[in-house]
Amino acid sequence: MKRLAERLVGSRFVRDSATLQVASMVNSVGGLACALALAHVLGSLQQGEFYLAIATYSFLWFSVNLGLYPVATSQLAAAAARNNDYKVAFWTAYLVKALLWMGTAFALLAALTLPWIAEQVYGSSRVGWVAALIALTPLLELPRSACCAAFQGTRRMLVLAKVENGQECVRVFLVIAGAAITRDALGPAIGMLLASCVGSILAVDAYVRETRGSDKPLPSLRTVLGRLKEAPLFYGLRLGLRLGATQNMHALGVNILPTMVLGAVGNTRWVAYMRLAQRIVDAVRTLMQGINRTALPHFSALVGLKDLKGLRRAYWKATLGSGALVTTGVLLIAPLVPYLVQIFPSDFREPVWTLFLILAPGVMVVSFSVANDTFYLVTDNLRVAIVLGALQFALHLTALAVLGHFYPKLGPGIALTLFFFSSVIHPLYAWLWFRRQDPAQVSPRGAVA
Repeated sequence: MKRLAERLVGSRFVRDSATLQVASMVNSVGGLACALALAHVLGSLQQGEFYLAIATYSFLWFSVNLGLYPVATSQLAAAAARNNDYKVAFWTAYLVKALLWMGTAFALLAALTLPWIAEQVYGSSRVGWVAALIALTPLLELPRSACCAAFQGTRRMLVLAKVENGQECVRVFLVIAGAAITRDALGPAIGMLLASCVGSILAVDAYVRETRGSDKPLPSLRTVLGRLKEAPLFYGLRLGLRLGATQNMHALGVNILPTMVLGAVGNTRWVAYMRLAQRIVDAVRTLMQGINRTALPHFSALVGLKDLKGLRRAYWKATLGSGALVTTGVLLIAPLVPYLVQIFPSDFREPVWTLFLILAPGVMVVSFSVANDTFYLVTDNLRVAIVLGALQFALHLTALAVLGHFYPKLGPGIALTLFFFSSVIHPLYAWLWFRRQDPAQVSPRGAVA
């Protein structure tokens, strides 16, 4: 036992995961506190409208998102593992350039389409205009996204955690302040945008300080900006489209479509109830986020070093570790939730508790799928990921339509849990893939260069 503890403490993967774990938990607590405050300040109807605007913005974003961030982070990690400073600067510059073009096009597209979509789906163009305003987020967070990709890819997890926690603290304050001023969805939306600006400032400041470090400093901002012309806009686009497809289907299925279905059938109050229940289970799911985000640079580094055995060990360590942590967390927190919901306004209490009971089993199952996207990316199996994800997504859409029609309040939550259950197919495929590999093979088939 003592040796095991020493090995865990000495493992950089464990240390990095723990750092991001704590940061994710801080962010999750902040998100839950913000949701609770909004429940009291706005009430279920206006809070539901705010969450509906976020879901509408997110629906468009994840419909066109190209998966640029994880691709760039993976390549940054592989370059950092080989001490290739040129590639580190190149991929950081590529992400800046690609996000600039994509963010600009997306903001224009959102202004043209989201008010119309909201009018058709919810009968309220106001929700669409708030969603279109929130669509400025990718542009405002561009500096933060590029800097955080560099931090994550080069495994500066403590710096990454500080930036994200700093932005979350500011976001909670500004969103609540905005809600208190306007008493509708517009105020918290403006608060979100201001927090995005602050987050970018914090990230750039942290990046500049990391360029002056003595231990493998990051490329200077001048060096990164000097690589902008060298980075072709569509370089890596094929890989980004594949990875984006797998991640987008999951995001649409978990966070967006259930909310939009509730809004479409006229249960705006239940949008707020659903999101609060998700906030509670997300507080437990943060136990897998640190492992998830550490897995991307760690797996990519193993591929860069052509260590297949190490990749297999790391995958199962991440998968089983996250599953055990989250399952334990759900079982421990479940008896406390009835007392927690007493803090909410009275109309929230019973619906939030009921939805928590529906979502909890699915969260325990999906927690064993923490490293799937990274596994598919670094082993060049994104086609398989798209096929399996599309099958899951089709079944999920069917369940949402049927259950949302017959059970308009609880149906989307039940469909979401069924979607979580279907995630077991991904660790099963990974097990089969590792079994098929030649033990003497020195690198994963088709690994990212």
